[in-house]
Amino acid sequence: MLGAVLNKVGPTALNGGTFNIVKITFDPAKRVRKRPIKSNLAKVDAHRITKAEYDEAPELTKEMLDRAEIRHGNKIIKRGRPPLEHPKEAVKLRLDHDILAAYRKIGSGWQTRINADLRKAAKKLAKA
Repeated sequence: MLGAVLNKVGPTALNGGTFNIVKITFDPAKRVRKRPIKSNLAKVDAHRITKAEYDEAPELTKEMLDRAEIRHGNKIIKRGRPPLEHPKEAVKLRLDHDILAAYRKIGSGWQTRINADLRKAAKKLAKA
């Protein structure tokens, strides 16, 4: 791992706010050294688990497996929310400028508001 050197460059104004700019450089001379591993990894790799060691291990329960992270190498496979039965779809929709401006004027969540209004309209169409 390389050592990082932080140099404070100075304040700057951006969009009415004041921010401090920090310059980060990596200095190979300040390399951070990892602690050496004191285990004999060859011995650990060569070890075979005996039946007695299996008997000492706790039995895996459904609760343990539900909390587990499923990995393929270093990549987590199962993470976040469970998949939805009917996920939202990304579509390209062309709207009139004034309609889009009115929704954007609402502020954050304008896309959700469009979705809610379209849902109401779809229910009315279904009743007709």
